[in-house]
Amino acid sequence: MGITAQELGAKRVAAFVAQIGHESGQLNYVREIWGPTSAQIKYEGRADLGNTVAGDGSRYRGLLPGKSISVSLAS
Repeated sequence: MGITAQELGAKRVAAFVAQIGHESGQLNYVREIWGPTSAQIKYEGRADLGNTVAGDGSRYRGLLPGKSISVSLAS
């Protein structure tokens, strides 16, 4: 059985929904927009994240920061 809104608190639910709206451009985007910006470029070639193949930074963007985390959760 899940946690109800009353248990969690109406303010926390409102904050969560507001954050989702902000992060998704008012629900217009479900994936991170890839510029690439200078911050996003830093994900390329990061062995600590498992991003060892060219393009892994973009390929594993948005949901989790890197290939190794995404692959381990999928297993």
